[in-house]
Amino acid sequence: MFRPFHPVSSVAIGLSLALLPPPGLAHQMDISDQVGAMLHIEPADNPRAGEKALAWFALTRKGGAIIPLSQCQCELQVYRQPRRSQDVPLLMPALKAVAAESYQGIPAAELIFPQPGIYDLELQGKPIAGASFKPFQLKFTVTVATGVSHSASPVPQPEFAASPAPQAAVPSPAPTVAPAQSPHAFDYRLAVIPLLIAGLGISGFMLMGRKQN
Repeated sequence: MFRPFHPVSSVAIGLSLALLPPPGLAHQMDISDQVGAMLHIEPADNPRAGEKALAWFALTRKGGAIIPLSQCQCELQVYRQPRRSQDVPLLMPALKAVAAESYQGIPAAELIFPQPGIYDLELQGKPIAGASFKPFQLKFTVTVATGVSHSASPVPQPEFAASPAPQAAVPSPAPTVAPAQSPHAFDYRLAVIPLLIAGLGISGFMLMGRKQN
C-alpha cells in the first residue's frame, strides 16, 4: 500500500521516538504518516517457536505523545514469509493494554509462533474516544528462532523382540538296514525244501506197504 511521505512529520516522529527512554538496541520502529511505533518482544526480542512471547507496541503521535490502547481501535495480524497478497493472517491475537518499561496502557499481544522462520507483524488502527490521529498501518519483520519443542530429537530406534536361542539339533537314530545278500550266496532254504518233499514221499510209500501187508 502506498504511503505518502511527509518529511517533517516523519522527522518529528522519529525524534520523538528517539527521545523516549531507551528500550533496547533490538527494538524495531516504523512510521506511518503522523503515527509511529516501537516494537519489543519479550523475552529479549528473541522469540522462539512454540514458546509464548509478549509483543508490545509503544505508539506515539507527532509531538511525542503516547497513544494508549484506550484511544486506538487497533488490530494485529501475523503473516509468515514468504507470503502472497491473498494470504490470510496466520494469527490475529487479541490486544490488551499493558505497562512496559516507562510506557502505560500501550497495546500488547501474547504470541506463540508455530514454526521457526520470518514473520510479518502488521499493526493497524484508527482513533477512538476523541483521539486526534490519522488511521495508520505499521509493519514489522520478526525472526523466530528454534524453540525447545522444535529442537532436534534423537530418532527412535525400532525395538526388536529377543529371539530364542537356536536349539541344538538332536541326531535321530539311524535306520537299521538289513545287510544286503550277495547274489552268489547260497540259500540253504532252497536245499531243505526238496529234502522235506522227498522225506514225505518215502514216508507215504512205507505206510502204503504196511497197509498192503
